[in-house]
Amino acid sequence: MFAVILAAGRGVRMGDLTTSVPKPMISFRGKPLLEHTFSALPLCVTDVVLVVGYLHQVIEQYFGDFYGGRRVHYVVQKNLNGTGGAVLLARDFVKDSSFLVLMGDDLYCSDDLLFLSVRANSVMGFYCDPVPSRFDMWSIENNNPSVVKDLVSADGVVAGFANVGAYHLSMDYFSFSPVVLPSGEFGLPQTLMAGCASGGLYFVAASHWSPVGTVEELLFAQNNW
Repeated sequence: MFAVILAAGRGVRMGDLTTSVPKPMISFRGKPLLEHTFSALPLCVTDVVLVVGYLHQVIEQYFGDFYGGRRVHYVVQKNLNGTGGAVLLARDFVKDSSFLVLMGDDLYCSDDLLFLSVRANSVMGFYCDPVPSRFDMWSIENNNPSVVKDLVSADGVVAGFANVGAYHLSMDYFSFSPVVLPSGEFGLPQTLMAGCASGGLYFVAASHWSPVGTVEELLFAQNNW
């Protein structure tokens, strides 16, 4: 199985922490955030495609072509056109019927990713009260909580399942028409929702998750992960 990890951003909200390293390489408990992501991958993952950008040489030098028993492939996202655009760059590398997609600067639980790897066209969410305002949230079916009903914006005061940026996509994803967001970026979850509207999109609840997009979130993770 392949895993695509999105690691192209600089992380401007991290301030001076990303002056010499990209955000996924910020040290967390003695090793880069991205190494924690590698460690959480299910054993069935044999290949990792890293979508890199800012200071990508730092990532490439650290992980090389083979890391932790897995082959590592690189593609540079020169145009930061969203998560949907990043995944499209991995199309020529993925050689399997389905693949995982993860954010390179979020902390995931290995058991959760194992559950996510079971069924394609699945997404993962983490229950928050409230959901941080910068995250969208998954709305799930009342009578079937394993099925996604919608993806909605959170206003920071609503409890629900935040979208944690972890997906199990089938190769059909590459045939879906990309959904363009108001920002001009291609939205991965929005494209997935539109493409799976008739075929169903499945939900996996995460037991643990910690985003690391700001200095405050990094400090919170250090104290609570």
